[in-house]
Parts: sequence; C-alpha cells; structure tokens
Amino acid sequence: MDKQKLMYENHSFEIDKYWLDPINDFTTVVKHPVVIIFPGGRFTFQTDREAQPIALKFASEGFHAIVLHYQLIENNTPVYPLALQETATVLNWLQSQSEVHQTDLNRIVLVGFSAGGHVVANFNSIMTNKTSQNKVMIDEVNVLPAANFLCYPVIDLTAGYPRTEVHRLAVTSDELFWQAQEHLTTDAKPTFIWQTWLVARNLFHATTR
Repeated sequence: MDKQKLMYENHSFEIDKYWLDPINDFTTVVKHPVVIIFPGGRFTFQTDREAQPIALKFASEGFHAIVLHYQLIENNTPVYPLALQETATVLNWLQSQSEVHQTDLNRIVLVGFSAGGHVVANFNSIMTNKTSQNKVMIDEVNVLPAANFLCYPVIDLTAGYPRTEVHRLAVTSDELFWQAQEHLTTDAKPTFIWQTWLVARNLFHATTR
C-alpha cells in the first residue's frame, strides 16, 4: 500500500492505493477491475476497520483497491459537495493509471460503509446524471463506476441519522445532498444494498424515541 495526494482545484485529499502486480507469465495483458472504498465514521472520522481489511479482501479476489479519505466535518468545512468532487477526481485520475497498472475502467465498483455509503449513494444519484452533476462541478466526469455496494449505509440524513439537526447541518446545509433516494434517475448504476438486523433495530429505536 502507498498513499497519494490528489487535487480538486485548490483542495488536496489523500487516497491509499493497493495495486496488484502484473502477472508476467500470461501471454496477454490482464486488466483488473478497481474498487474504491469509502469507510464509515459518522462523517467525523474514517474507521480503519473498513479500509485496509476491505481493500485486502478485494485484492485477494483480483481487484485493484483504492481507499478514498473523503472530506469530513472539520474546520467548519462540510462534507458536501467536496466528497462528490473528490470521488469524481479519483475516477478521472484512474484514466491515467489504466495502462500503467492495467486497470479495467469499465469495471469500477464503489463500496461505501455507513456514512461512506451516503457519499456513494449521493454519487450514484447526483453525479451519474448530467443535469444534477453540473450543479456540483463544471469539470467533465469522464469515468463512471459500473456498480455500487452500500454496506449498512446512511441514505437519508432526515431519517434518523444524524440524530441532531446540528450534526446534519454540519454534514451539509444544502438539502440537495440530504436524501440520496430523491435524486435517482435511470442513469444510476446497479447497486447492492445490505443491512444488519442489529443496526436496523438500533436505528428504529433511535427514530421512535
């Protein structure tokens, strides 16, 4: 694993890269799919449990893996729209890595956990559609994911988490980014969503108190 800083305009952010080595005894070039991982952490940190272990598991299945350290609530800076701009920047950057690391740009998967799932859900809703994409960034998004995995995700910031309005407004005061499900279009990519009973039960209790 090695780290790299990328830039969106004058904003820098970091990714962790887990590139697979080429298989030299193959007679033809084998291009690998890529997974981009968004760890959870209440939008205030990113847990290591949903970073390297997930990247290594995907690597064992033949994926190049990227962990995106997306924008958090810090220094009075909200998560959005930067988190989506960072995601688009990583996707466009992967074009430059296609030949170097033998990446298959048609097989990119976004995997988001908890709060990271909200970033992925919003990207799938907003950034895959040209009209809504233009509200977030003027740069062209040249590479899009083929599919998404949402792992016990936050989908709707008004549905029980964050539990306070102060926290929700710290994530973003722009209601465009609150409810990912409200902006889905036919341009969105196939998405697998999974949840656990314990998390669902706790969320239910939190919203009914």
